[in-house]
Amino acid sequence: VAPHQVVIVPITFGKEKDAPVLEKVDAIEKELKAAGVRVIKDLRDKMKPGFKYSEWEMKGVPIRLEIGPKDLEKDQVVLVSRLNREKYFTPMAQLTNRVQSLLVEIQDGLLREAREFRDAHTTRVSNYDEFKEALETTSGFVGGPFCGDVEAENQIKIETKATLRCYPLDQPADAAGACFMTGKPAEKIAWFARAF
Repeated sequence: VAPHQVVIVPITFGKEKDAPVLEKVDAIEKELKAAGVRVIKDLRDKMKPGFKYSEWEMKGVPIRLEIGPKDLEKDQVVLVSRLNREKYFTPMAQLTNRVQSLLVEIQDGLLREAREFRDAHTTRVSNYDEFKEALETTSGFVGGPFCGDVEAENQIKIETKATLRCYPLDQPADAAGACFMTGKPAEKIAWFARAF
């Protein structure tokens, strides 16, 4: 989803040592683009590296690639993961493979964290009193089997300020049952939430 998967931040000092670093930045950009990685270079010279790091982190770029004169001497780059802020000192020869595997690790980790957060903030109820109590004592989604009755949905909205957010595409095996609001037969789980 990120428009840029990798941002390259060269560590430069405004001296003649910068030219080889900038040449390597161009070569790395070409190599990663050829491998299908969405990459951008941050060549702004008036910004300190720390400012750039912070800015790209806030923009959500999964990997920051740092390279300076010392890295050139060691024939390596430094990759920093958005997921855990861990630094990976990566040899140039392994760069593309490591970037691609790190992108998969970051995606899997972020998805796992998002699902854990969603699940921890989702409360299933079996009746309307439980529903109202859960809305007052928890945050996130609250719901259960729901018959889909428009009048019942409007009543929930008026009485609790919660609105229907979704019927999950992947319904649980025990989704069918008595509607938590009306007691009528329900075939699907529905999730409600308040907007803040």
